[in-house]
Amino acid sequence: MRPSILFVSHQQPWPLSSGTPVRIYHILNALLEDYSVTLVTATSKNAGDLEEECCPLYAKCERVIKIPAFEFRHALDRSFEYFASGRERLSSLISSSRPSIIRRWDSTECVNVLQRLNAEEQFSFVWCERSYMAQLAFDAGLQNIVVDLDDVESLAMRRRLAVSKWSWSKWVDHIELYKLTRYEQRLPTLYRRVAVCKSDDVQHFPRSRDRVVVIPNGATACAEAIRSHEQDGNLLFVGLMCYEPNCDAVKFFSDEIAQHLIREGSRFSLNIVGRDPSAEVQGLHDGERYIVHGGVPDLSDYYNRASVVIAPIRLGSGTCLKVLEALMQGKAVVATTEACAGLELRPGIDVFIADSPQEFATACLELLNDPVARERIGRSGRARVLDQFDWCKIEAGVKEIAENLMHEDES
Repeated sequence: MRPSILFVSHQQPWPLSSGTPVRIYHILNALLEDYSVTLVTATSKNAGDLEEECCPLYAKCERVIKIPAFEFRHALDRSFEYFASGRERLSSLISSSRPSIIRRWDSTECVNVLQRLNAEEQFSFVWCERSYMAQLAFDAGLQNIVVDLDDVESLAMRRRLAVSKWSWSKWVDHIELYKLTRYEQRLPTLYRRVAVCKSDDVQHFPRSRDRVVVIPNGATACAEAIRSHEQDGNLLFVGLMCYEPNCDAVKFFSDEIAQHLIREGSRFSLNIVGRDPSAEVQGLHDGERYIVHGGVPDLSDYYNRASVVIAPIRLGSGTCLKVLEALMQGKAVVATTEACAGLELRPGIDVFIADSPQEFATACLELLNDPVARERIGRSGRARVLDQFDWCKIEAGVKEIAENLMHEDES
């Protein structure tokens, strides 16, 4: 009889349209090979979405329990985002010792479900996606908790604050950042394991660092894009387009990088592909220089036509799946240092890295004008990703972490 585990997630592992569900999918897939898994997951705001219901992993789970997003206190409430009103920030500071992002995901319904499951079955361990889901499991009395931080929230918040404009409420956000940082740094003392995306993130935790493990993001092995289909001047950006770091990246390109390309006479077009584009992103669409496609069922044609894939990311934390996926396609990539964080890619060999608008534009121009360099960079980057970031290898690492937990319990 296989050991039973509980998997608690803030998001369903399907569709695989952005980095978070991709990571959840592969971690869950790895655990399903050796364990009987009960999955508890929050649904999206589009509860009942047929695409979400088609996840092939659900049939492999012992049970799947879905909790509507509205059962979580303010999970979908923009007033609880980091740059909302100072009143909300101040209320959070005064009324609770917990950071606002933990309070935002408060859910009596979820705690009740987890308490009932805990009473019905003895789980070998509990795997939680994100710190706020781990807090709910902890509040429900569950033990042997593993928390996976695909984003270290305080690091992401610090970067957002660094580029945001000053407002009267920003001092409240800095106090909130301090509270969130202290909260996160305690996680390894509370839980059996804390998983992060890259080795640099391990340094964020000053205590019980031996409980912090690295589960990198990855890419699924696939055939290379067809180089003969590349179109002159075709740039590609891929990502969930309601996600703030992606919106900021596109704005950074259009407001600052593009001006240098135009000044050099480049006849580029940027194809922006990804679900749920924000109003600001949609406003860029002109059908010529900026083409906003929204979500598409298959990215193959877009990768085939792209001469260069760009990732001008300035915000967020974790690692950037869009860079790995583009390199797996054998495409030449221009990215910021932030977009390549934790990937150990070799600048000028596997990827072009540039941070200032001028440097980024220059790198794009160099690759747009040199198909031989594009092929060289693309092939080298693909080989690097196949060697280090294939999801099959990463899933094996997840299983090893789980096995170590089981052996610790036996000894």
